Amino acid sequence: MTFADDVAVAKASLVRFATDFDDEANTWQLRLNRGAQAQMALEDGCLRIAPSALCAPTNQAYATNVHIHAPAVSLRAGQEYVFSVRLRSDGPRVASLRLRGADGGGALSGPEFEVREQWQRYEWRFTPEQDLPAVVPQVLAGYDLRPLWVDDVVLAEAGVGDEPPEGCIARGGLWLRPEVQVSPFEASGSLAGLVALAADLPASVRMHLAVDMFGAPDLRLVLGDEGPSLAVTIAGDAIIVGEERHAIAPEGWRAGEALTLTVERLDGRATLTIGETLQVALPVAEFTRVWLGTTAPGMRVHVITAEGYEMLPAHRADGATEREEYRDPVTGRRIVRLTHSPFNDKHAYYDISPWSPDGSLIAFSSALPGERAAGLNIMDADGTNIRKLADADGFGMHTGVFNAWAPDGESVYFNTAWTDETGERHRGVSRVWLDDGRIERYEGVGMRQVSWANGRLLWMENGRGEDAPERGLYSAALDGSDVRLLCRTADIEALSPTREMHGQCASIGLTNCKWSPDGSKVMVVLVGYDANGSQLVKEIYIANADGSDLHFVMTFAHHHIWHPNSQQVIGNCADGLYIVNADGTGRRKLTDLAQGHPSFSPDGSMIVTDCYGGEYADMLVLIDPESGEITPLCSVPTVHGRSHETGTHPHPCWAPDGRSILYDSDQEGHCQ
Repeated sequence: MTFADDVAVAKASLVRFATDFDDEANTWQLRLNRGAQAQMALEDGCLRIAPSALCAPTNQAYATNVHIHAPAVSLRAGQEYVFSVRLRSDGPRVASLRLRGADGGGALSGPEFEVREQWQRYEWRFTPEQDLPAVVPQVLAGYDLRPLWVDDVVLAEAGVGDEPPEGCIARGGLWLRPEVQVSPFEASGSLAGLVALAADLPASVRMHLAVDMFGAPDLRLVLGDEGPSLAVTIAGDAIIVGEERHAIAPEGWRAGEALTLTVERLDGRATLTIGETLQVALPVAEFTRVWLGTTAPGMRVHVITAEGYEMLPAHRADGATEREEYRDPVTGRRIVRLTHSPFNDKHAYYDISPWSPDGSLIAFSSALPGERAAGLNIMDADGTNIRKLADADGFGMHTGVFNAWAPDGESVYFNTAWTDETGERHRGVSRVWLDDGRIERYEGVGMRQVSWANGRLLWMENGRGEDAPERGLYSAALDGSDVRLLCRTADIEALSPTREMHGQCASIGLTNCKWSPDGSKVMVVLVGYDANGSQLVKEIYIANADGSDLHFVMTFAHHHIWHPNSQQVIGNCADGLYIVNADGTGRRKLTDLAQGHPSFSPDGSMIVTDCYGGEYADMLVLIDPESGEITPLCSVPTVHGRSHETGTHPHPCWAPDGRSILYDSDQEGHCQ
């Protein structure tokens, strides 16, 4: 949906935000990343955060592993603020406060606090150098597995007392200062004094408004298309809907004050909700535009906040089609949105084709937001006939359930957990057949990639327990048999040109190894991190498909892939994207751009990658590997940032015919 320009920037700066958790957790949410695990619960009038794992599997104590956050607020440049919280723990541990950009970019970090057994208030004073239009208050509870109790969180302008200052709008623990006033719409008749609020409303929609009337005796909402078809007037003791009058209880609201409105249309029925509970049915459901204002001559209202989104059905019907086409607003390219449901939908990864080998089907996995239970789905390549293949357990926002096609296109592999007939829990690789839904489970086998050329699985083993397999790179036949150790991690480390740094690594092992397109070789990647999670080692090695002729190729920074010719590889380095021959010779820079997940078109003539900063931020771009020329392909606005657990990485992936690219996007609120 589209808001009018002056409404789209409508905002109010924060005066005071406070919560004591006495009755409920309010709008605070637990957020986990880097593989962390934790639980959040109300306990004795406060919030208890109980981490159970930090940065699994290496259990490194990152500060941002576990945190709770509240909805975004807006802060003013030059205004001093105080962010304070009461904390306690079972034993000494560290916690801190932070303000994170709601769009995933930038953060203000406060000091670390040494939390102990007794309750204590901790305070952080700061003054933003520039306006912060949307920041998320956070309490960081990583670092340690000890539970952390949180109470009395307050973020407020310095010097604010117990009463809202003049001109401030107070709603419980949230006090706001309006900064944008919506001007009256210059029209006559039934639209006089109104502002064109929103247009292009979808068939099912929910729109929230927070409005301050600043003394106006009434508020008018008009629904229609090119012109009005229904007027709703909210006056002192009644709501007038068309010709019908509905009485308002005395405690409902008072004329001239602030109030919230919700317009909702679902399944062909429309309702208006004033405040939290006062709801009236609207006699018309066919409208695409909304106007807002007052009938009082010369008076205006303030729109404090305005947000709206499309309502989606609660379930995805088998055989559904969610396809919709549009033009990219930046490049004009034709975009086809293939999925559009309440579920987060993920294709596996930028180097795992979601298309079946013959290009006729697309595989992806789905889970409702915040849930691990998932479905493995397929659709026809044109986005029609979505249907579920199997249930899965272990959906992650980075790669879903990491599904991959078998070479013949008749079955799909995926990672999941399951319970056997004795009730014992297992985690591993499953394989489902398209024709009859038959599922096979493979224990003791991994699946990082399936080679369509040599017909073998590939995976890494990095465990160090007594019963863990020897660390290294493994392959197996398609049915999980004939398991072979191709390369030992110890042998790879022995070849490393940075061996002197390995002693500084808190963890070191293999990651994202890949078969060459022709199946004759394998790319082996060694990575090592220090205790703070900083990357110290990242190196590419190449060996034959049987593990022989293992040799070092190059160091790099992130995200690597084979050229379709199986003779070269590319990788992002600190100063650009580089290509190198499989024997380590001929290294050269392709472009200064070193971002995202680069991959070659099937004929090797073009590279696509996603960008997250600089000139091409939030875009997919094409790179000519010969000239280095960069061409913007489409915009991919980021909503939730790029954290593996909470955000969406586009992971652009080429179609087998090289004519289109599939990618993930959360630009409409969750991953599609």
